[in-house]
Order: sequence, then C-alpha cells, then structure tokens
Amino acid sequence: MPFDQTADEGCFSRHGGATAELEDDANNNPYLDGWRNDGERDDIFEKTRHSALQMPLEKGGFTKLMKLEDKENDESNSINDCGLICLRKHELSVEGVHVDQCILPGFKYKVRRLGVKNKYLFEGRALHLLSISQGYGKRITFESKIKNLNSNYFWSDSNDDGYGFSLIAVEHGDKFTICNLRRRPIGHAIVEDVDETQTEINSKIDGTEITKEVGIRMRCRVRYTSEPHGMMSLRREETVFINGLAVVAKSRTNLKAVTKLIKNIELMSVGPCLFVKEQ
Repeated sequence: MPFDQTADEGCFSRHGGATAELEDDANNNPYLDGWRNDGERDDIFEKTRHSALQMPLEKGGFTKLMKLEDKENDESNSINDCGLICLRKHELSVEGVHVDQCILPGFKYKVRRLGVKNKYLFEGRALHLLSISQGYGKRITFESKIKNLNSNYFWSDSNDDGYGFSLIAVEHGDKFTICNLRRRPIGHAIVEDVDETQTEINSKIDGTEITKEVGIRMRCRVRYTSEPHGMMSLRREETVFINGLAVVAKSRTNLKAVTKLIKNIELMSVGPCLFVKEQ
C-alpha cells in the first residue's frame, strides 16, 4: 500500500458524502487558528473522557489524572462480548459522530481500525493530524507527503466499530541531550525502542499554547560526556530502561506539536535528570 493511500480509501461518510469538501473555516480547528472566545474554549473541555479510558476531566483546570497500569497487567486488546477487538486503555475513541475531545489537530497519532478488521491505517505510521471537520460524519485528515493530493483521510463513521487513536510523543531513533536538573548537558541518548502504550496523563492551556504530558516507557542507548559535577565522565556508553513523562507542546503559530523534553527520569548512574529533545 503506498504511503499516502489510506486503508479506507473509497469509504464515504453516511452524512457528508464522498464528495464533501473539507471546511477551512477557522472555527473548525481552534487550536490551529485561534480561540473563538473563552466561553467556547471552556465548553470544549467540559465533557468527561471516554468511559473506557477511565480518565476523569476536571473543568477549569483541564487536568486529567490516570494511573498507569503495569504493562504485565495490561492486556493488549480489550475484547467485548461479541469477540470483537475494542479500544485499548491508552487509546482515544472515534466512533460514528463521536470524536474524543482530547484528539487535537497538530499532535501525532497512530490510528487503529477496530473490529474484525483490526489493523493500523497509513501502514502503521504515526502522522500529524491536520484537521477534523464539523458535521455528523467528520472528515479526519492527516499530513501527507503529496501536498496537492492528500489521500490520508477517512470519515469518523466509516467503520461501525470505530477507531482507536494513540498519541505518539517519542519514536524509535529520536535523539535527546541528557541534562542535570540545572540544565547542564552531561550526555546524549538515542531511543532504541519505545512502548506503544504512550498514555496522555495531563493537559493544560497556557495562553495560545497547549501542552500534553505523556507517560512513556523506552529503552535508550546513552553516551555520557561529563558527570553532574562537571568532571569528565569515566563511563562511555550503556543501555538503560526509562520511565518518564514527555512534554509535548503546540502553539497557535505552529501547525505541528513538538516534544520538548522528558522529565521525571532517574538514571542509576547520575540520579534525577532531564532528556531534552534535539531538534
């Protein structure tokens, strides 16, 4: 399947039709084109999270808390009474006219088609979400290498069983600068493997920027350049397993969210530290 061809090519919205045009009105995507007003902004986040995620939403603070379950105790799939593959704990729901309020344009997602034909769209690639149209059957469009003929889209009601969206903050091959808590560089790290269950823990809005904190587990190859006290490191390289909290931010002026850093990390050899993303 070509990169820019979706698994649902040829599907149409029951409400919008196959020829429905993508609306470019700024009201469609407040995170890309600015807030309409403070009242409407509060209404956007008034509803609670999808019940399958068990992540209550606190109005005003826009704070969601979720206890991370151990991977060993987390089943890969949740099976319903009909034997169909359903939403996983870390996934966000899109089904029919419903789109989870935490799915926002600009952030990167992997999309899984639920049901008997359980598979990932876009050849399993994580892509930045460009837009979500209004209406009953919402056209959901992702980035494409082909700018003038983007086929990376589908309708929210194309699949009766819905879709599962996985927020992606860190990927294989990402590079970070290791810093102590005073932001002094002490080494470099390359991500060799990352758990697919990256889970949104907290979100907040600061002016025109929205920030998400994502719980991650990953394996990194670490190369030290100096010790936290500033002396030359006697260690060279090692492989470490890390649990941390990735900070992903998107401003109104940028079309794509970026991972700024990973915090809440403690390495056995250097203690508490930060992984700052190398852009």
